[in-house]
Amino acid sequence: MPLKINGLKTRFLPGVIRGSLDLPAENSQISGVLEVAGWAFSRLAPIVRVEAFIDDILVGTVRYELARPDVANRWPKAANSGFSARLNPDIAFSGPKILRVRVSDALGNYRDFTRPILLKPPSLRIQLDLPQPGVSSAGLLPIEGWVYTPNKSLTKIEAFLDNQFLRKLAFNVPRPDVEASFSYSPFEYSGFRGLLSFEPGQIWPRTLLIRATSATGEAAEVQLEINQAKFPEPVVEIEQASWQNNLLQVSGYAFWMDSQPPCHAKIYLNEKQIGEILVNLSRPDVAQKFPIMPVARHSGFRFVQLLEPELKEITGANQLKIEFLDGQNQTFEQTLSLTCSESEKSGNAFITQFAKSLAEIKTRLEIVPPVLDWNSGAKLAEAFPELTIFTPPLPVTQPLLPYIDQSLEVIVTGQSETAYLAEARRVATIALIWPENGKLKLEWLAEVTPRPSLPSVSIIIPVYNKLHYTQACLEALQETLPPDFWGEIIVIDDCSSDETPQVLTKIIESDKRIKYLRNETNSGFIDSCNRGAEAAIGEILVFLNNDTLPRPNWLPPLLKALQEQPQAGAVGGKLIYPDGSLQEAGSVIFSDGSGCNFGRGDAKANDGLYSYLREVDYCSGALLATPRALFQELGGFDTRYRPAYYEDTDYCFKVRAKGLKVYYQPESIIVHFEGVSSGRDVTTGVKSYQLVNQRKFVEKWADTLKNQPAPPLRIDYENLQRWAVRQNNYPLAQTQRIDEQ
Repeated sequence: MPLKINGLKTRFLPGVIRGSLDLPAENSQISGVLEVAGWAFSRLAPIVRVEAFIDDILVGTVRYELARPDVANRWPKAANSGFSARLNPDIAFSGPKILRVRVSDALGNYRDFTRPILLKPPSLRIQLDLPQPGVSSAGLLPIEGWVYTPNKSLTKIEAFLDNQFLRKLAFNVPRPDVEASFSYSPFEYSGFRGLLSFEPGQIWPRTLLIRATSATGEAAEVQLEINQAKFPEPVVEIEQASWQNNLLQVSGYAFWMDSQPPCHAKIYLNEKQIGEILVNLSRPDVAQKFPIMPVARHSGFRFVQLLEPELKEITGANQLKIEFLDGQNQTFEQTLSLTCSESEKSGNAFITQFAKSLAEIKTRLEIVPPVLDWNSGAKLAEAFPELTIFTPPLPVTQPLLPYIDQSLEVIVTGQSETAYLAEARRVATIALIWPENGKLKLEWLAEVTPRPSLPSVSIIIPVYNKLHYTQACLEALQETLPPDFWGEIIVIDDCSSDETPQVLTKIIESDKRIKYLRNETNSGFIDSCNRGAEAAIGEILVFLNNDTLPRPNWLPPLLKALQEQPQAGAVGGKLIYPDGSLQEAGSVIFSDGSGCNFGRGDAKANDGLYSYLREVDYCSGALLATPRALFQELGGFDTRYRPAYYEDTDYCFKVRAKGLKVYYQPESIIVHFEGVSSGRDVTTGVKSYQLVNQRKFVEKWADTLKNQPAPPLRIDYENLQRWAVRQNNYPLAQTQRIDEQ
């Protein structure tokens, strides 16, 4: 190829690039990491690229312009002629191969250095998908990739920058795309991801190294050169993305470096929008990570939702996309692959069994004492934010708890070694929770007098279609009912048109506590509840919506309040939204029959204002406990309110008219997916009966309502609702008046 150098036409000349390939040695046997090193310089132009090939297939770029004082002794201009890399050839390259390192200068001259080598398939290999070669960064770097290893023996993945440790990366992230590409391979695949943050520094480029280590101590590495860049624009880290039994949970944080924080985010699954959330949760840990960015303090988000059955694609990869929008209408997106899992993962199993142990502890103690999480590895404090769970800042490799002596009631540990258990028994005073034969064992360390046994209970759940919500509710019940539960679960199917009958028939085969009743015609919520009450045999009736997820230890506090509170006739609990904010902490009824859920929408659901037992006007029928004899005496839910709405309010007023009281019990907590059955539009469908039944309620209780407080806004309710519909602003009207059940 002709070139012009100093105005003269010439051709490539032999010997323009000089150098040597020092590593690997000829005929080296390589398994895992392939180390490449040598030196090269061009007599005519700077070196601009060094690449490594195996049998003419590019396997990676090689860092160059490294110091080589030994070479400089002979050629002074070659003082920085060194090159080096640690590569991970694909498993497909096994066998005798030719390694070729190509060095190219700025004028297009190049020279190949070759070595015959023998590649053996490694037992551990790492692949880095993000960042890509040539990436630029100024202190933040998203990481994503995968590792294959035999027998799930991966123990850790670490990130280093210029040989300085940065952090460990989360692994066991599903990678169905990798599994599909290597379906013939006997190896196990584990995805990993994380967000690295580091001081930009003065020296560029910098070397990023990701190292995976197996249980046998074998390590695989991949390294990448990072160039300098301006401070990145959006910062986002998806810390959790799980799809378990059709319950999708996503959480993390996001913000811009030079703009207002994101106001909200839209969630898409396979290009279909499934929800929208605010990005404003308090994240002091993120603020510590980015101390110069005030917007980082309230950058958290959390999304929890049961998915419609048609969205469920167990086979193949599903694309989850989160679209963020900030206060200046800037947008950015984050996408990842997600696989739906039907089986319970080990981490979730630990949490589920721990919740059952806590329920038993609370049953016997009537409280849940503080818990020391000693090396369980299950992030219990995150799973149970309403409890006091803390971790000692001590090395987990030492079976010691110094400075602590008989001062903690309950200890949970992930260790089963004798030394750990002996130390835990020395410190704990009441109970120890530890793994034995794959399950958690609750060991009582002191004689604890159990509370009186629970009364018999009939849990009544009316359902109409929405099978996936019903299944999730029943699964949550099975996980959270106390060990001494004595009773039944009655599911009344209001003539569903989906697969509810077939699926529930199979479910009751595995749980004999569940009774299934099916209406011959669609009768409505009230008739279904009354039919369930007629069939019940328990001392206490507990009405529960099917679009709820009971939290651990939700039932005993309801029963305790009915047993211990003077003249208690009905008790409800704390209802929270899937994002953790408060939906209802008891309710008040105004003189015009409208109502308000106390604390509705407050992000601080566990605030002291909502955390004490108190008398209220009424509690939602989504969770309401009452004695069966009283329910029968009062005639059940009044059928004048058919098909639904105001029947629970009316029942609580009947309880109060008899001289009994209605209580709100904050220790009984459920998640309520509001508006699933009847929607939220008060002008259409079953929801339209909310306004109709309000008038009926006012007519029935006119004398009693005279003693109720006046509504906060004296605006005609119907006109307000019509105005809200025209403005397409339902929440405005709803926050002024009656709650959504």
